[in-house]
Amino acid sequence: MKYRFRLVATNEFGVSPESLTLTVSASALPAPPTDIVIDWTQSTKTALYVKWTEPTIAPSAEIEGFMLEMDDGNGGQFVNVFDGSG
Repeated sequence: MKYRFRLVATNEFGVSPESLTLTVSASALPAPPTDIVIDWTQSTKTALYVKWTEPTIAPSAEIEGFMLEMDDGNGGQFVNVFDGSG
C-alpha cells in the first residue's frame, strides 16, 4: 500500500500553499519472480503458457498480481502484454 503526504503551514494570517507530495510504501517491494519458463507442452500456435516461481514475501507485503512484458525479439523496448496486477 502506498500513502501520500503533504504539509501546509498555518499562522495568524492564514494557510500556506501545499508542500511537494511525499509518497511512502507501507512495505518493502517484492523480489522479482524467478524460474521464468515457457511450458511448450501447454502452449499452442497462438498462445504461450508462461510460468514462474513466486517470490517469497512477508505476509504484510502480499503480491496483488503480475505484469508480463515482452520485447520485439530484436532487443527493442519491452511492452506490457498482460496486466494481472489486480
